[in-house]
Amino acid sequence: ARVHVFNYFTCLLDRGGSFKSCIIVFYLLVFIAFIFEKRPILSSSTPYFSRIANATNLVPFYYNPNTNYQALQMNVIVKIFLVMPVALYYVIKKDCTLGQLITFILGASFIFEVAKLLSLRGYFDVTDFFYYMAGAALAYYIYRSIKFFTKK
Repeated sequence: ARVHVFNYFTCLLDRGGSFKSCIIVFYLLVFIAFIFEKRPILSSSTPYFSRIANATNLVPFYYNPNTNYQALQMNVIVKIFLVMPVALYYVIKKDCTLGQLITFILGASFIFEVAKLLSLRGYFDVTDFFYYMAGAALAYYIYRSIKFFTKK
């Protein structure tokens, strides 16, 4: 399946499609795959709102003491780097300030987190917003640094 997706992106670029359209298609595929994942939270015999309450963490940086810390580190790294291409695209397209970028990323991540929660395909974790903002800020400063050093 991975080869077919790669071939699709290659064909999209070969037919005059832009890199932007490849990024958009890629993120839509990742989002759809994540939302329709076959791992609902808790059993279906538990009431819907109880499952939502159990899938919500409103305490920043709270982790279960029995957490596998390697998986936790990987989760943090993935969340930071997952938002970077979207943030770079937004900064390049809009030439915005860091505040505008953070506002955009917070809005988009809120929609994403609520979709995960309501579909019961993931957890709503407030800490994720900090990771998304860190990824957006990192992308912003990388872009500004490249722009500064390539300026003639």
